[in-house]
Amino acid sequence: MLYSFYAIPLLLGAAFIIPIVSFKGIRYVSWVAIVGTFLALLLASLTIPGIMTDRILTFQMEDWIAPFGITVVVDSLSLLIIMIVTSIGFLAAMFSYRFIKDKRTKYYSLLCLFLAGMLGAVHTGDMFNLFVFFEIFSLSAYALTSYYRNANAIEGSIKYLIQGSLATSLILFGVAFLYGLTGTLNMADLALKIPEISSFVLPLSLGLLLTGFGLKVAMFPFHAWKADAISATPAPIGALFATAATSVGIYTMLRMFLTVFSITSVMVYTLIALIGVVTMIVGAVMALQQRDLLRLLAYSSISQAGFVLLAFGVGISNSLGYTAAVFHLFNIVVLEALLFFCAGVIIHHAGTSDMGKLGGFARFSPVLNYAFLIGILANAGVPLLNGFSSKWLIYIATLQTNPIFMVLAVLASVLALFYGLKAYSVIFLKNTKIKTKGISHYMLIPIVILAGVCIFFGLLPWAGIRISNIVVESFTNVPYIMKVLLW
Repeated sequence: MLYSFYAIPLLLGAAFIIPIVSFKGIRYVSWVAIVGTFLALLLASLTIPGIMTDRILTFQMEDWIAPFGITVVVDSLSLLIIMIVTSIGFLAAMFSYRFIKDKRTKYYSLLCLFLAGMLGAVHTGDMFNLFVFFEIFSLSAYALTSYYRNANAIEGSIKYLIQGSLATSLILFGVAFLYGLTGTLNMADLALKIPEISSFVLPLSLGLLLTGFGLKVAMFPFHAWKADAISATPAPIGALFATAATSVGIYTMLRMFLTVFSITSVMVYTLIALIGVVTMIVGAVMALQQRDLLRLLAYSSISQAGFVLLAFGVGISNSLGYTAAVFHLFNIVVLEALLFFCAGVIIHHAGTSDMGKLGGFARFSPVLNYAFLIGILANAGVPLLNGFSSKWLIYIATLQTNPIFMVLAVLASVLALFYGLKAYSVIFLKNTKIKTKGISHYMLIPIVILAGVCIFFGLLPWAGIRISNIVVESFTNVPYIMKVLLW
């Protein structure tokens, strides 16, 4: 049964209940969000046995037969993103319990709406509802970016709004062109009809969609907004922007490539690989120049997304690239969330994200010290941590396909080690006294969990590779079409 679908109305309900509950007492607001996100994670987890058995789960709203009506589809690729969104969403809600002090009603209501929008985008089987859910989580993201209402927050939210509006406009035009060409918006039905079309409008539609989703992923040259937006938001929301939102953007690109358009052109995949290479190098170089911790982590997340695009791009010539892309997507979600939560603790206690004003955190909390070190080493791809496990697959896939790509990937990893150690040495090793209380368990538990996952998939990479291979099986669109259209 598709239990994960019910997480969407659950989170939407929580978003609207929170303002009502706030009249009862502001302390209840946090718990509604925490319980709601936990139940969403539980529902997502209950979907795993069904996917392991049937591979694809689907149903039609109001029993309309596809391609008519609203189709809900979940396969192993969808489920991976659903687990990412619900897991990080729950950890972010828990972390926020002590981190967020003001305007909790607004914050948690928007957080639940943000998560519901992302889950809807991953569940839908038609292009129009994909656009609608993208709008839902984008509007929530704009409001969350402006949470602090200071100059940086307003600037970041305006930049995000402009670029996000451009992205959704491009997506809407792409969807409209597809409907004009085929007369349908159902993804499975589109996959059947697109091969029969030879109009020049078809590649135009694909270009519009990929550009729109590329803006959401913040791939080069559409990356500028991300650092401004993330540096202005609360750290838990920055973690969601860098991990869950990026994962949803990458998911939609994969869905367009593999399911709807079923692209097999080596030239197109090579272009994606080239964009990935430039994205990971530009992100790493920009991270090296940052003095603000959140901006450094934002550019780091851009660079790591470039690795995923590179691996996916070489996957058409070497299937190992597909496995590496999926595995690295999962790994960067874990390690980037870990780093953002660590940054959240630092900002919460120091009152600033300016690394020039930070220091002495090694003595403040050994757990935080080691967790942050694990995160930056995993980010750089140091052995025995999860980042190395997936990057090693990327190195092998690129070496077998294009050795120049491998050299550039190694270079980006070396740069990641430099800016990571730079941040660590400044924040933790600089001799500065900190007069503050200890870390709340609500902040510490997510950090410990994520650090443990980094170590687990570093020591046991075969577990991540096995999961990734199951996901890669869904890259063939024939079973998807047959399941949705009831062949």
